[in-house]
Amino acid sequence: MLAELARLRALVSTGAARPIRLNAGLSLGEVAKSVGVTPATVLRWETRERVPHGAAAVAYGRLLASLVESQRGSKRDRVPTAS
Repeated sequence: MLAELARLRALVSTGAARPIRLNAGLSLGEVAKSVGVTPATVLRWETRERVPHGAAAVAYGRLLASLVESQRGSKRDRVPTAS
């Protein structure tokens, strides 16, 4: 769990969390509902005003990790087209 929190804090501190969410097409509200916090809390995390902690941090980290993995998977699934 400590490794998960460290990865999450790295994503948040570098500003990478917001682009991950946006690339997945998720709103602040969708992420907030999934993690169990308010949209304002997710916004504060994304703008680096607050650092996630506790159970919400673990849930947020797992969500971001799954979004990153699904984005990687969708890129691998693309078949190049002949031009």
